[in-house]
Amino acid sequence: MKTLRQKEMMGGIARLVETKNGFSAVLIKGGKVLAQSDGENAEIVWNSLLSGGNKSLAQKVEGDTRNIYHDVRSFIEKTSNAIFLTGRAGTGKTTFLRDFLELSDLKSLVIAPTGIAALNAGGQTAHSLFKFPPNLIRPQDVKRVREGRLLRSIDILVIDEISMVRADLMDGIDRSLRLHRGVAKPFGGVKLLCVGDSAQLPPVIKNDEYAILDDWFGGAYFFDAPSARDLDWSVVELCHSFRQTDETFLSILNRIRKGIFLNEDGDILRQCVREDFPPTDEVDVILTTTNDAARRINDKEMAELNTKSQIYQCDVEGQFDDKLFPTEGDLELKVGAKVMLLRNDPDRRWVNGTLAIVDQLLKDTIKVRIGKYVHEVERVDWERYQYDIDENGEPKRKVVGVFTQLPIRPAWALTIHKAQGLTFDSVHIDFGRGAFAHGHTYVALSRCRTLEGLSLSRNLRKSDLVFNQHAFALYDAAKLDDFGEYKIGRAVMSSF
Repeated sequence: MKTLRQKEMMGGIARLVETKNGFSAVLIKGGKVLAQSDGENAEIVWNSLLSGGNKSLAQKVEGDTRNIYHDVRSFIEKTSNAIFLTGRAGTGKTTFLRDFLELSDLKSLVIAPTGIAALNAGGQTAHSLFKFPPNLIRPQDVKRVREGRLLRSIDILVIDEISMVRADLMDGIDRSLRLHRGVAKPFGGVKLLCVGDSAQLPPVIKNDEYAILDDWFGGAYFFDAPSARDLDWSVVELCHSFRQTDETFLSILNRIRKGIFLNEDGDILRQCVREDFPPTDEVDVILTTTNDAARRINDKEMAELNTKSQIYQCDVEGQFDDKLFPTEGDLELKVGAKVMLLRNDPDRRWVNGTLAIVDQLLKDTIKVRIGKYVHEVERVDWERYQYDIDENGEPKRKVVGVFTQLPIRPAWALTIHKAQGLTFDSVHIDFGRGAFAHGHTYVALSRCRTLEGLSLSRNLRKSDLVFNQHAFALYDAAKLDDFGEYKIGRAVMSSF
C-alpha cells in the first residue's frame, strides 16, 4: 500500500494510503488502529478522518457534533435566557444548528438577514417574514402581518448569521413579536437562539447609515438594539476544531480573528508568499476579494480550454429571485473545466465544496472526475421556503420557489465570501488591493486546513486586518466556564 499523506493527530499518526479497492485513512496510536475510513475518493476519506465526518469514525474518535455538543443542545433547550451561539471557523456551528433543529421538541422558526443565508439555513429572510422594507427599519415600519398566528405559535426563534443582523432589524423583530404575541416582554417572550461568528460577515451598512444607526442605537450590531440589551444572555462557544489540527496555524488564526498580528506571525506567513501567480492546477482554489477578480480568472481559464462549450439552462418555479441563484442560471461548461460541487451527494461520493474536473458533457447531466474516479452529476432542486401554520397550530415550512440546475460552479477562483463555510487542502489568496471588511482576512486564511497548503499573493499587512472590536462586545461581556470542547457563560450586559 502506498502512503499518500501523513500527519500527527490526537497524539497519534493519521495516514492516507492507496489500496486495491480505493483509499483508506487510518489513525494509529500506540501501534493500534483507533479509527479507519475507507472509500473510493481520497479527499472524502481523508477529510472524514480529519473532521469526524464519517459516523462510525466519529463514534470511535472525536464524535460528531451530536456527541461532542450533546450537553450544549440540552443547555439551550432548558435555559430561559437568550442564547448567542458562536465559535471560530470550522467548529461545527452549521452542523450543530441542523442537528438541534432536527432533535429538539421546541417549536422553532429559522430566519436569516439575507436570501442566501436563509437558503443555506433552510429558513426565511427576516424581511419577508415580518414584511420590513429593504432599508432602515423605523418603528412605524412595524405593522400587523398575516403571519401573526404563526408568530404566536413558536417557542424559539433561530436567527442564523447573526453577525450580519443590524440593530434596526433586531429592533424591528422585537417590536413585531411584541405586537403579534401581545406580550410586553422583549421579543414577545420568545426564546432567541442567535448563531454566528463575530469575526465574520459584518452587517452591510451604507456610508450614510453609520451615523443614523449610531444615533438611534449607539451602534450597528444586533446587540446594540435596546430590546437585545434588555435580555438575559447566555453565550455558548463551540471550541472543537474540525478543520485545522496544527497548533501553530490555529494560534495564528485565533490571534488574527481578534485583530492581533504579531511579528512572528508575519514571519511564518511570509514563508507562504508566492509573488508569481501560481498555475491554477497547482492549487485547489484561488480566493479573491472581489467578484470581478474571481470572474476574470474563471473566464480566462475557461476560454483557454480547447474544448467545445455547452450551456446548461436552469428551471425556475415560483418565487426565486435570480440574486439567490446558488450557481449560474445559464451555466457554461467545457471538458477540462475545474468545478466545485455545491451539494452533498446522498451516496457520499462528494460533499459541498468538493473540487472536480469536467470529464464529459451530456445532454442534461455531466460527468466529473474526482481523483481517479468519474461520476455522473444530475440536476438538483434548491427550495426556497416560507413559514406557515398547520391545522394543529404548529409552525411549518412551505416551498414557495424552486431553482433546478446542475450543482456545479466554475471554481478556478472564488470570492472569499463565497468560500464561507468551505474547507480546502490548498488555497492561494489574492489580496489584490487589500481586505475591505471586518473579518475578511480571517475568513480567507481559515478556509485552508494547513499552513503547508496556504499560499499568499503578498506579505500580509496590518492594514489587511480590518477589525471592529465592538463586534465582539457581547462575547467579551461574557464570563465563560471552560468545558473543553465548548464554553458556556452569562453575559453581563452592564459591561458593554
